[in-house]
Amino acid sequence: MSLSDKERKHIEEIIKANEWFTYEEAESQIRKYWNSDNNKKGNYLSIQRRQLQKIIRSDIKGTYLKINERKPSTTDEEWLEQTAYKGWSKNHFLPNKIEKLHVFPKYDYLFKENEQSIVLSALDDKFYDRKKSNMRDIYEKMYGTPGKGKTKYLMTKPYLFALKLEIERREYPTKTLYCQPDSPKYILQYFG
Repeated sequence: MSLSDKERKHIEEIIKANEWFTYEEAESQIRKYWNSDNNKKGNYLSIQRRQLQKIIRSDIKGTYLKINERKPSTTDEEWLEQTAYKGWSKNHFLPNKIEKLHVFPKYDYLFKENEQSIVLSALDDKFYDRKKSNMRDIYEKMYGTPGKGKTKYLMTKPYLFALKLEIERREYPTKTLYCQPDSPKYILQYFG
């Protein structure tokens, strides 16, 4: 399926508006901005390369399946019938292993208009995601292929920002704070 000139131009504008990172560049950027003073053991970021790739892969798959748009009242069986099997056979889509998916929040509203949280990967072709596959092809025509062959992941700065926050959340989860209810008189003294 070929793109119209208008669609191609729109994709080119999105590509030009974003700063792009290969997986290796993204990993070095993530490690670069960590403040080592905050860690007592000397290695503030203990997450390994495979774990980082698993987080990205889980986010890509979960975003494709739109699990972040799932309503809490929907059961797992209903969700699989609605989403997963459209155009897929059950055996093709769900091999004998079970993978827990997690989509982390994106913060596109913090960036300029065309800057979006985008990650391009080899999974786009497997999921038949034409938009992302076309975007990757146009990117490679514009800037060439970074490294040898196709890169595993190619991501924008907003996606990298969201990924960094997700890793921080996993490495250093916040403690639950409990607030004791005070008397109305005590609370109102701050508003008087």
